[in-house]
Amino acid sequence: MITGDLVNNRENVSQIAEFKMITTMISSEITVHYKPGNHEVANNPTKQSLDAYITTFGYDRFSFKNKGSLIIEFNSSLIKADFIKPEKRHYQWLNKQIWKK
Repeated sequence: MITGDLVNNRENVSQIAEFKMITTMISSEITVHYKPGNHEVANNPTKQSLDAYITTFGYDRFSFKNKGSLIIEFNSSLIKADFIKPEKRHYQWLNKQIWKK
């Protein structure tokens, strides 16, 4: 899991390309997940910054089980960001993940 601030400037295509090139060096036997940080979605995310993140890096939340543990990642930039609908959707998703069998 690579956690946030994948690039310094989310609008800089060369930084994004460099990040993607570097991560291709990780063995394909290792599953890699990306967690957005404020550099990817802004301190106060917008629909546009969230859509751009998902288009560029993939979904902004995920869960999986590993060796009996449930690993949950969600876009913490939405918490207290005054972006109510996406934050609410994240909490609803989180609740489902926690109680999923």
